Amino acid sequence: MFERFLEPLIDTCFAFSVEGTGGNPAAVMVSKTESTQAISLAKTTASLRGMETTLVVPSSQANHLAKLRFFVPNAEMAMCGHGTLAAVAKLHQLGMAGLGDHSVETQAAVFALQVGEKEGRTAVDMLTTDNKITHVLQRQDIQELDRISGLEIADTVAVFLGGNVRPKTYIEVTDGCLDHIQPTSSQVQSICDAHATTGIYIFSQRASPSYNHIEARHFPCGGGLYEDAATGVAAGGLACHLTGRLQDLDTFKIYQGRAMGNCSRLNVRRGDGPGEWWVGGMVRQACDALIVLGSSNIA
Repeated sequence: MFERFLEPLIDTCFAFSVEGTGGNPAAVMVSKTESTQAISLAKTTASLRGMETTLVVPSSQANHLAKLRFFVPNAEMAMCGHGTLAAVAKLHQLGMAGLGDHSVETQAAVFALQVGEKEGRTAVDMLTTDNKITHVLQRQDIQELDRISGLEIADTVAVFLGGNVRPKTYIEVTDGCLDHIQPTSSQVQSICDAHATTGIYIFSQRASPSYNHIEARHFPCGGGLYEDAATGVAAGGLACHLTGRLQDLDTFKIYQGRAMGNCSRLNVRRGDGPGEWWVGGMVRQACDALIVLGSSNIA
């Protein structure tokens, strides 16, 4: 499949978009080889475009759809949720990912995917596994919180560490204060270094009949990006927290990126095994061709 790319193909996709707008941008680079030149071009693309870039190359295992590598301006990451969705969307558009079950290889793990159709659109889910909460903290355990602009003591509901392949520091806040919170990059670095996490994920639960509406923001540690418009790998850790409060919660939606003017929506549903959660969303192509990636069980 990859041999037809005599030169690498590079396109921009917006993962987890909402009604054809918003979403978290990612450059997708499809290459027939994982050569030094291809890796260098992916790094350069991430730096010049100021966004995550997914390098898509053939997997050494024939049963995998592809091997994915993820680059941000200042680093390479072992896994990136929105970069994975963007890559699968592009492969589907190119006729390289058909309907049915697939898997992709990353430096972190192999991830299962389901590709189907819903209302004439392509639907894809990514299975995240081994999600868990590792530590529940008190607010005073993180002294930097007192110095974060817009985050008041009274607004902090819970603080915990968790996730999966890229663990996060999760901070739950009261509804209404999320957009005003502005940590500095040094504060994010200090908190993440102290707790061996890869970002600060701040969220609030909107009042609704089923309590399935979450608003969130994510400030990654290092890598050259200040804030993410959507963070797929953080959804599982959040789900573990929410189901500790509402055990029968099987599906929910995360809205992220509003403060950036780039709203994204992540559809999350429970998997079959402990700590398993499917995460999906729509992907908007830069040329405005729309491919839908999402949990088929969520409207």
